[in-house]
Amino acid sequence: MAKFILMSPNYIEILAEASADLSNGDYVSKENLRGFCIVDVLTGADFAMIVKADKVKALKAVGAISPGDNVYYDVSGGNVTTTETGNIMVGHCIEAAASADTTVMIEFDGSLDDIYQRMILAEARITALE
Repeated sequence: MAKFILMSPNYIEILAEASADLSNGDYVSKENLRGFCIVDVLTGADFAMIVKADKVKALKAVGAISPGDNVYYDVSGGNVTTTETGNIMVGHCIEAAASADTTVMIEFDGSLDDIYQRMILAEARITALE
């Protein structure tokens, strides 16, 4: 099954060049944006990378996820999780998923991790000034 499946007609895409062969639903990282492809793509080909979508079905790690929970992409596991450490923030849960479920509905935003990291840095600077 694809790691991410676009379920919403509301999304933002950018044109990107594949640095490797990609399959429908594969996670992609380009500079400070994260996203996923919705078609199979060969290395060097241009493709539409989905960087924001209102509703995406994502493979999930074991564990329940509640609406509003932040979700992070686990590159080594190939799925989303609520575990922040070592993972990349990609959105928020929009429908509850039980521990035994293999997928979860999320609002996907591939710019969140960059924004989140900037907030942490700003918070550290403020703390240092106090």
